[in-house]
Amino acid sequence: MTRLNLSGRWELQQRRWVGINLLTGSIPKELGNLSNLQMLFLGRNQLTGSIPKELGNLSNLGGLDLGSNQLTGSIPKELGNLTKVTGLYLSNNRLTGSIPKELGNLSNLQMLFLQYNRLTGSIPKELGNLSNLQWLVLQYNRLTGSIPKELGNLSNLQGLSLENNRLTGSIPTQLGNLSNLQSLSLSHNQLTGTIPTQLGSLSRLWELDLAGNRLTGKLPTALGNLSRLRVFHLSGNQLCGDIPQALLNPRPVVYPRSLPACPTPTPTVTHTPTQTATPTVTATPTQTATPTPDPKKCANTVAIPNPESASLITDCETLL
Repeated sequence: MTRLNLSGRWELQQRRWVGINLLTGSIPKELGNLSNLQMLFLGRNQLTGSIPKELGNLSNLGGLDLGSNQLTGSIPKELGNLTKVTGLYLSNNRLTGSIPKELGNLSNLQMLFLQYNRLTGSIPKELGNLSNLQWLVLQYNRLTGSIPKELGNLSNLQGLSLENNRLTGSIPTQLGNLSNLQSLSLSHNQLTGTIPTQLGSLSRLWELDLAGNRLTGKLPTALGNLSRLRVFHLSGNQLCGDIPQALLNPRPVVYPRSLPACPTPTPTVTHTPTQTATPTVTATPTQTATPTPDPKKCANTVAIPNPESASLITDCETLL
């Protein structure tokens, strides 16, 4: 057996998945014994329980779809052993815990869909090792921390969706290196700082959604270079200044169409401290009472040479 497809069926005309199996219960760990299995599709059923770590033994697996079930628990780190897999779909479940850094070992991965779960923790920087990745979709989770600058290494990435998480920090300038990027959605997080000028280098970008963050400052004029941009959302930030005219006529849907003027910086006034004159205090010399010579002691005087003059002084004179 090389393929096991028990997923729902896509009806093209009605644009919906039809559950032709509606499987319930848990995923058997014994599926991990199918060493020649190349495709395992169990999506769009009603499967419960956790993802068996034994699926990490499927060394020939090229695709794994467990999406749109009711799976719980964490993503097994053993899935990082599936080095031949090109598509990993775990979206629309109830998965918790963090994203295993071992997923950064999936060197052939092109699609990683983990959206609509309850994942926490930070985005592993190891995902920046996925040189063949085309779509990274992590939206609608509870991810925290900053956006790893290593995501700027994903030279084949076409779509990056991180919206509706709890991400903080600034937008990495390295995202401007994603020359094949077509869709960038970072909306409804807690991102701060300014919009990097480097995003103006994303010449293939058609969607840029930065709404619902805490971004500040002016829009970079370089964004006017995005000639293919069709959707540009900025609302719910603290941006100011002019929107580049090239973005307004006539191409993209820009919301809002204008921004408030940036506040005029208040000139800095340096105050020189006033030096208070220190009052001069004149010390009044203490008058020493001149002792009165004792006549009895002056009866017999002895002449003593004065070293500062040629005169002589007596013992009595030293008392005066």
